[in-house]
Amino acid sequence: MSNESVNFDLKLKKKMIKQMNIMGEINWQLKVEVGELENKNLVLEKQAKKANENNEELNKTINKLLVELEKSKKEKDLVKNLKLKLN
Repeated sequence: MSNESVNFDLKLKKKMIKQMNIMGEINWQLKVEVGELENKNLVLEKQAKKANENNEELNKTINKLLVELEKSKKEKDLVKNLKLKLN
């Protein structure tokens, strides 16, 4: 092998090593970013679950209040009817 050929091979190997290092760095950065996104996703899922639970509790409370309101209306109507009958 000639000197030029050896020098070319060395330069090529150095370039390949440099590219492999760059690719390794990019791969590492992507893994970090994916991990961060997965963590954010978990946080958002927990927040959504909590919001859903809070919604369910609010819906139960609203339904109870609606039932009580309906009972109150019926009682009010009964009292009104009794007053009318008494008069």
